[in-house]
Amino acid sequence: METPSSSRGFWLNVLHFAKWCGNIIVTAWLVIGATLLLIIGLELVCSFGSRIFSKKEDPNYFKKVESYRNEPWVDEYFREFMAALKTTWQSYVYFRWEPFKGKYLNINDRGLRFTVPSDLPDSETTKKINIFMFGGSTLWGWGVRDRYTIPSQLVEALAKHKVKAEITNFSEPGYVSTQELIDLIIQLQRNKVPDLVIFYDGVNDVYAAYQSGVAGIPENEWKRELEYNLSNRYGKLRRLFLLSSLDEFFLGRKIKELSQKLELTSMKRRNIDGLQKEIVEIYLDNLKIIDGISKAYGFKTMYYWHPIIYFKKYLTNYEENYNNDEEMKNLYFKTYDILQQEKPYLARYNFYDISGIFSNSRQSLYIDCFHVNEKGNKEIGERIADDVLKIINNIK
Repeated sequence: METPSSSRGFWLNVLHFAKWCGNIIVTAWLVIGATLLLIIGLELVCSFGSRIFSKKEDPNYFKKVESYRNEPWVDEYFREFMAALKTTWQSYVYFRWEPFKGKYLNINDRGLRFTVPSDLPDSETTKKINIFMFGGSTLWGWGVRDRYTIPSQLVEALAKHKVKAEITNFSEPGYVSTQELIDLIIQLQRNKVPDLVIFYDGVNDVYAAYQSGVAGIPENEWKRELEYNLSNRYGKLRRLFLLSSLDEFFLGRKIKELSQKLELTSMKRRNIDGLQKEIVEIYLDNLKIIDGISKAYGFKTMYYWHPIIYFKKYLTNYEENYNNDEEMKNLYFKTYDILQQEKPYLARYNFYDISGIFSNSRQSLYIDCFHVNEKGNKEIGERIADDVLKIINNIK
């Protein structure tokens, strides 16, 4: 039988336990509250300090391009470029830019960069030719106005030789040669058959392999994998939401920057030895496939590997800033060297390696490692025009 004293002792123990739990909860809340106050205080101090002490840089990095300094069009071009920087899903090839209308940058309803048409009048002596061009951001026209993209410059150069070219620029920033092949197939399925197809490649096939450690896949493939798995992996979706929320805070942005650097470092640790051979093999396989398709549909083909800053002997002080990634540079050198070894095989195709077109130039021609300024694009357009004129008589 329970006595009053034992009952009293039980409730005293319950009371002591409750007080102990209460103390734990209060202490926990104090620690959490103090931590939150510390984080908020640190955020305010860092955010306020960064605004006061950090050097405010002009976000328009095109103004820093040596050859564009003091050019009156650069500010408006940059505003248009940033406003146009929106992509939409595209089956098989992942994405296309959304339509945009501007003074210097225009993208049509199909997501294709505008090519300035030929103003050459029709006449009995005028040769007409329909050309498709495929490539990445260099052919798309990164950092140049519509009139100075390589396709527009090719139109202009051919017009001087009484050739009226209608060029469709199917290039897209980041595309690799396999995406271009797929895009060509899509156009042919739609009964759009050109007289000539020109592929302008090299950079993205190498860079995509360098980025992932795997040859033959598109750039940023790890992002596609993450996006695909979001629907059935709630944890990853939550993580992506949290990462996107970090942009609202100074500390969050720094954490995100660190995370991205670690991700990039992890990518660079992947084995890239021997990738150069696989890159070239996959590219050559694509050429074989395109060659078979061209014979079946009756159009001619031309292939280019374009210039990059690593092959320019005389760099300006500005260009030297983009010549510092030794690992990536070595992969490009090795890949282009292997391509040179394939010249006997490539002789059966209309293949042109113009990686050294600016080798001996002392002018500032690059925007960054891969993208060429408007003057450089003019030279490239004229060079391609010379090659086109050599085979144009074989085009019906």
